[in-house]
Amino acid sequence: MTRTVYVARRPCGCLQGFAVTGTPSQDKDASKYVGRWIRDGFPVDRLELTDDEQIAATRCEEHTSHD
Repeated sequence: MTRTVYVARRPCGCLQGFAVTGTPSQDKDASKYVGRWIRDGFPVDRLELTDDEQIAATRCEEHTSHD
């Protein structure tokens, strides 16, 4: 199964957040978060991932406290 995942990263490359779509509830949440990230100036990528694939939750040393 493939899911659409929206990923926002900070300018340094750290993960800002991600949102998964697939159910009406997830779609609504993803829309809310993606809109917020775009308004806040974070680039957002749209990925098509299978259940076996994962997103790297990378953090630079400066942002290790962001969760």
